[in-house]
Parts: sequence; structure tokens; C-alpha cells
Amino acid sequence: MAEGRGRRSEVGWLRSVFPANRPGIGYTLGVMLWIVGLFIFVLNLPLGYWRARVQRFSAQWILAIHLPVPIVVACRIYSGLGWHVTTFPVMIGAFFLGQFVGGKFEGNH
Repeated sequence: MAEGRGRRSEVGWLRSVFPANRPGIGYTLGVMLWIVGLFIFVLNLPLGYWRARVQRFSAQWILAIHLPVPIVVACRIYSGLGWHVTTFPVMIGAFFLGQFVGGKFEGNH
């Protein structure tokens, strides 16, 4: 029984660092979803630009697509959005739209 209490206290500090069940301070969950979505869109613009300028399926191409993934995960955790299924369309849309629009800035090449 004492082991269970110790384990809960060990996890308690993690919940205080990453408040996964609470939206950002002063924002509702819907507003925070669109703020994080906009951030992800802007984050992917230069990476989409880079992706469009390298050979398809090369190491740089794969890196340009997957480099922002840990940042997206950190944003979801830190903002309190969590992993609710209704957040996925906005987040995935922002990710791929940023890649697409960034690729359109590719210009002459």
C-alpha cells in the first residue's frame, strides 16, 4: 500500500509541469486549439519551402516533414489540448497546409 502512494506522488510533479487536462491560462480549449494550430501552420511554412527544394524521398525531404513532429507533440502537451479526437482535424490540417503553402513559395528551380 505504501508503494502505491509513493508512485502517485512521483507522478504528481509531472502533472504540475505538463497540465494535460487544463487549457492554457485565460483561454478556452477551442481558442487554444486555434492558437496552437496557427503556430503549427507558421512553423511548417519554412519547412515546406525546404521540402519543395530538395529531391523527393531523400533524407532532407523526410527530415523537412518529420522535424516539426516533436514540437507539435510538445505544443499539444504544454497547451493542455491533450489527444482528444476532435483536435486532430485542426492540427493535421495546420501541419499539412503549412507544408503545402510553404512549398508554393518555392519559386523558380
